[in-house]
Amino acid sequence: MIVELIPVIEIGYHNQGIESPNFSPYWKYPDDWQTYSDKSYSKAGFKDKFTPYSKGSGFYRPKDITDNNLIKVIEDHMNTFKDGETEEDDLCPLFGGYVLKIDNQDALFPQCCSDLGDWIYWHSIVKNKKSVYYNGHPAPIVEFDFNNVIFNCKDDYEDFVPTTNEKIVVDLNALEIAYDGLILELKEFATRISGLSDKFSFKVTNDFIENILIFRNLELDIKALVE
Repeated sequence: MIVELIPVIEIGYHNQGIESPNFSPYWKYPDDWQTYSDKSYSKAGFKDKFTPYSKGSGFYRPKDITDNNLIKVIEDHMNTFKDGETEEDDLCPLFGGYVLKIDNQDALFPQCCSDLGDWIYWHSIVKNKKSVYYNGHPAPIVEFDFNNVIFNCKDDYEDFVPTTNEKIVVDLNALEIAYDGLILELKEFATRISGLSDKFSFKVTNDFIENILIFRNLELDIKALVE
């Protein structure tokens, strides 16, 4: 079993007055919804074209986002802080989360209200073997069975988006390898954000804006997480 955990940032900007497609869901009409998103991004002021992780979804892998676009995403994410409406301690990571990919097939996407700080729940599963999970809502119930992790994706009140198998069984060793790879990718992304920090119009008292945008300001040594 080949398992990947892929970080994605959710980018909206669907409030630009562009007429949206009158059919859904997006995964059945990906080209139409991606065209709508691209027009919205252009009107919102993004300089470069985005490369979507999953066409039409609004999810973008950080390493596929140009510096110009990433700077604007971060600037806009920090708007309420720059305006004095939000305290630094109340800032949240970038919206998005982590795609669980099994044998080259996307098995589980981030759900509503998820963000990059949700890496900590994957850490709890693979390192502490704790039945803890949150990647937005609805959220699967997590169980352990021998050497597997089982994600039970059934909710009586909300549908998983896109449509998800009710039971996802993942080899725990393979998931741990995927998690370690994820942390390395997040560290690379953090280094990139740090390198762009002199281009931001704001400053934080925490010297590391990437700790806010990715790591949820947790007092953890991120280097130790891959040891």
